[in-house]
Amino acid sequence: MVMCGLGIFAISCGTTLLATIATKREQFHSNVIGSDVTLFRDSVRERLSELAAYFMSHGVSDAATAQRKAIVALGDIVRVLLLLAAGLLLFTRRGQASGAVAH
Repeated sequence: MVMCGLGIFAISCGTTLLATIATKREQFHSNVIGSDVTLFRDSVRERLSELAAYFMSHGVSDAATAQRKAIVALGDIVRVLLLLAAGLLLFTRRGQASGAVAH
């Protein structure tokens, strides 16, 4: 019975540790990528325009509402990419996570 309790405790600690590491990695990537997602970049403004046009063509009649929806959508896209980046790097072997690109 004690061994079962220790096993559950170890699994709980491991899960907590992995969750903490994933959160820290997401925060790191958020700071790095988030600094690049700014209205001062042409690519960001272009993407927001594309998203706003998408919303306008799909039933949103007010340009301001379409722009707000575009900003929220872009934030959601960035958030998903951050989670993917954090997860991929978390479960990638250390030697492969060095940033080297294979051709």
